[in-house]
Amino acid sequence: MSTTPRLASLTKDKIKLRMKHFSRIEENELKKISFPYANREPLKRGIFPVPMLVRYLLVNILNFIDLGRQEKTMWIVPFYYEKLPFMISFEKFGLRFYYALYAKPEEVREAKKRIISEIDMAIKILEKELLMPFGKRQIEKGNVTLENNYHRLRNMYEFFREQSEYWYGEGQKREEEEVQTSNGHEYTSIRIFGPNEGFYNTSAMINAFYSWLEHVLILVLPFTSFDPGTDDLLDLVKSHWPVKFKRVFDINQDKEAKEIYDNLVNVKDQYRNPILHGLFEKGGGSLFFHLQGAGAIPLIPREFGDSLLLRIIPVEEKDFTEVCDVFDRFDEWMKRKEKVNYGMIYAESGLSVPFDKKSLEKFEKHMTSEDNFSQFVEDEGRFQTMYDNMDW
Repeated sequence: MSTTPRLASLTKDKIKLRMKHFSRIEENELKKISFPYANREPLKRGIFPVPMLVRYLLVNILNFIDLGRQEKTMWIVPFYYEKLPFMISFEKFGLRFYYALYAKPEEVREAKKRIISEIDMAIKILEKELLMPFGKRQIEKGNVTLENNYHRLRNMYEFFREQSEYWYGEGQKREEEEVQTSNGHEYTSIRIFGPNEGFYNTSAMINAFYSWLEHVLILVLPFTSFDPGTDDLLDLVKSHWPVKFKRVFDINQDKEAKEIYDNLVNVKDQYRNPILHGLFEKGGGSLFFHLQGAGAIPLIPREFGDSLLLRIIPVEEKDFTEVCDVFDRFDEWMKRKEKVNYGMIYAESGLSVPFDKKSLEKFEKHMTSEDNFSQFVEDEGRFQTMYDNMDW
């Protein structure tokens, strides 16, 4: 896939004008100006959120040299700024700013501010006029990688599930306190811990599960029938989970998929939606009209019998158990479902998921058995760890 966008001459001129105080340092000049023996300062995280764009600007656009990979360092680019020598590097713990040992501190402080500001402005031009249009075209072609947040979302779901289990179980307790009122009356105040806390955590657990569900259905997509040429990945990512589910599974032909889908929809309708939307029941079920001789009557009387509003605790322990059974069945099914099982192995590895044609072909090549695919994923993970740690 082509990852080199063409830069319009007008855009390049704008960038060069913004960077007019920068000039190239040749490699044979470095020793003469005391590099690499130089002072080093970290650049605060967030100044340049995408460090590789700094390199792209300096090397690909301005044609400055890159001294290449070194121990725990991905790149180092030296340059002059108003005739003073500097370097910016991307190291394991972030961007670093170098300046010559002989440089005056006040000159460095002022120059550093202007360097950061001018690089930032140039990157903004680059993003607006080149990278955003190019990025959209790449997404349309499927030439993208999705950051894998499987464990971040899954851990959130499991945290709230464990909390629910505790409060519906061993966390339950009853406290009694004798209270005397101002007029001398006495009564026993009883406080029960457990059911309400279980409800709070189950509500959070259900929301966390559907968040994870939306994510994992996209993560496994390249291992099923994804076509970079015809599928609109951006549209799929923005869609609700039922659309994603139906894209991965054919619920019209697969009876088990349809049953699992219906179960997930039932949990969504019965618990998630009312809780997420302020405990308002669908179809006006939370509204009451007044009938002489009868009082306040729910708008949908027959359906009101199943309403969470009728309960002292909207989600009880038995509901928690039933919901967990639905979620557990989905988990078990995903891990044995043909092709999707490979996607789950890859998702659980934490590796980012590519969607381009070449990567899909590589996946297909190794999807001969779970053992073979697991070994492939382990090798990919080892390479990624080396890259992340900058162990060249």
